Amino acid sequence: MKDPAPLDRRQLLAMGFVVFAILLGHAWQDVAAPGLLAAFAVALRVAFPSLCEGRARIPVVGLMTLAGLAVLAVQGVEDGYSAMGVRVLAVFAGLKLLETRTRRDLYVVALVAFFLLATLFLVNQTIGAGLFGLAMTVAIIAILVDASAGRAGIGFRMALGRTGVMIGLALPITFAMFVVFPRLGGPLWHFGLGQGGGVTGLSDRMSLGGISELVLSEETAFRASFDEGPPARSERYWRGPVLWYTDGRDWRRRSGARTRQPVPGNAPGSGYELILEPHGQPWILALDAPGNAPAGTQLNEDLELMANSLVLERTSYALNWSRQSDSAALSESQRSAGLQLPDELSPRIRRLAERWRSEGDDARVVRAALDHFSLSPFSYTLRPPPLGADPLDDFLFETRSGFCEHYASAFVVLMRAAGIPARVVTGYLGGEVNPHNGYIVVSQADAHAWAEVWTPESGWLRVDPTAAVAPTRIEQGLDVGAALEAGGIPVFGSAAWGPIRRLWHRATWLWDAVETGWYAKVVNFDDQRQQQLWKRWGMGALADTTRNLVIALVIAIAIGITFWIGMGWQRSGGTALQKAYDRFDARLGRIGLARAPAEGARDFLERAAPRLPDPLATRARKITALYLDARYGTASSNEAARAIRRELRSFWP
Repeated sequence: MKDPAPLDRRQLLAMGFVVFAILLGHAWQDVAAPGLLAAFAVALRVAFPSLCEGRARIPVVGLMTLAGLAVLAVQGVEDGYSAMGVRVLAVFAGLKLLETRTRRDLYVVALVAFFLLATLFLVNQTIGAGLFGLAMTVAIIAILVDASAGRAGIGFRMALGRTGVMIGLALPITFAMFVVFPRLGGPLWHFGLGQGGGVTGLSDRMSLGGISELVLSEETAFRASFDEGPPARSERYWRGPVLWYTDGRDWRRRSGARTRQPVPGNAPGSGYELILEPHGQPWILALDAPGNAPAGTQLNEDLELMANSLVLERTSYALNWSRQSDSAALSESQRSAGLQLPDELSPRIRRLAERWRSEGDDARVVRAALDHFSLSPFSYTLRPPPLGADPLDDFLFETRSGFCEHYASAFVVLMRAAGIPARVVTGYLGGEVNPHNGYIVVSQADAHAWAEVWTPESGWLRVDPTAAVAPTRIEQGLDVGAALEAGGIPVFGSAAWGPIRRLWHRATWLWDAVETGWYAKVVNFDDQRQQQLWKRWGMGALADTTRNLVIALVIAIAIGITFWIGMGWQRSGGTALQKAYDRFDARLGRIGLARAPAEGARDFLERAAPRLPDPLATRARKITALYLDARYGTASSNEAARAIRRELRSFWP
């Protein structure tokens, strides 16, 4: 039986383009091969339609199916089952596009496209992803609207207009459902990435030169918003992994650190919200020292605040911080790790530390080490000279040029050689305040390493030996000249581009504020924030039954508003055919040939045609014939509307 709903080629091409665009948005799932397969299927279907119909399509579909299975087998599931699922959907879309001939087939492809679009939000909920998703949704609906009008369609321009009206009518219900419908307690969109896939940040190890490579990245690490204004820049030490064991070049954490309570003594106004970007590690970069451990996190005796699972999506935490040092007693495992030294420590390092120890107590040893860095010819650079087999000895006595990890490593080893327990702390230092929303934005360029020493009188004390060499690094952030020297600021680096660089900087801050607001108000609108909103609206004290009735009433009102607006638009708008003919009627009315309310189209033509020049009279007859054939005959109203609009381009009485 002949299918009554065949497709036009342009509708197939449009749907193929939309599917391919959605697959491009799935770059994180490595769908390049399935995407090319889908594009090839559309090209084959359009260029060689005879190969995709009847019995001839069986070998073609079979070969494409084998190609799709081969692609899936080669890529495997190493990057997670969610990525595999996306690629399976991509292959399905390509195979279905290959045999799409009817409107029903197009509906199936559209359904798969909607699924592919939904999976885009598994790991990417940025405002850019939202706008892209909206654009693709509009495109898919417009194609369906055009195809639903028949093979000839109504044209994408009119279809886009109708789609816009449909989406506009859905907005009241969408807003009401978003605000009042009960939210899930956990994240809706997260199904997991491969461990550490596609993310950057600090790890549980540090090699000399590792952080200096990290700071050349301009990616945002996290954002923070404080209840009563941010602390001074010199106090913005964001604590990450604590490193204990070293072989002289590499540092690593110790295992088995016990859980402990947060550091007491929080000052008023110390609360803040931390919005952490995904980095594939459990670290929560809390302001030193952490004053609480929110749900889903734990704080150990090294003051490392860690999530119970890897941070694989943007996550927010309600935190506070303490300005007091950690005065907890030193455990035996900490003392042993805090005094560990490389197996073969340089004699020059031992002699230097022993000399300081012979001159005074712990405080004088620390002061002597800082004076050694500030008074000796040490320099701060992102590109230190290469170090030999004994890197610490080479750094302290030969090259004397390095980055923060060089100074922190050397300082901790010197303290241990003098008998003072010490450790390296990695994290971030500083961060810039976004002038548009007041958030502190900390980038990978703010990665830093410092030291902590333990004394019986005060417990663990932070000591930043980098400040002794480059105090501007602490007060003002990374030295721009050094970053430029190392190629760390690749855009608009020269002074000639100063105004453009400042304009770009302001635009970047504005976009970051928009992105942060999108995450805080939309993506992160969870059940807790919904409860807070209800309390502000006076619904917090209502019983569950009463609250449910209010929710149902709000949704009913939104549906009523949508229905009222839609019916009003339908009454006033009319069909595309009627709109086109009304334009013809209005143009004749401008020269005094207005149609009477009870006057038919044919009678109106007989009255108006004698008063028009021959070319315009001919067009008037054609327009009227098109209208009457579509209105009372068998002609397509959409095709007639398009033909009338074409005639009206030259109809100006």
